[in-house]
Amino acid sequence: MLPSRKVQENIFVVEEDIEGGYVACAVGESIFTQANDLETLKMMVKDAVKCHFFKNND
Repeated sequence: MLPSRKVQENIFVVEEDIEGGYVACAVGESIFTQANDLETLKMMVKDAVKCHFFKNND
């Protein structure tokens, strides 16, 4: 049997950067990322969330 995990929803505010591209900031968490386009930003947000919550303990 797999250990249960607590499911958490994270809300991100996405804005256009004044220097071009987009920035995303999580509400209530210290998670920030940026990208040149929205498709890439979506991937960057997923990666930032993984890095923030699932730190590798090598």
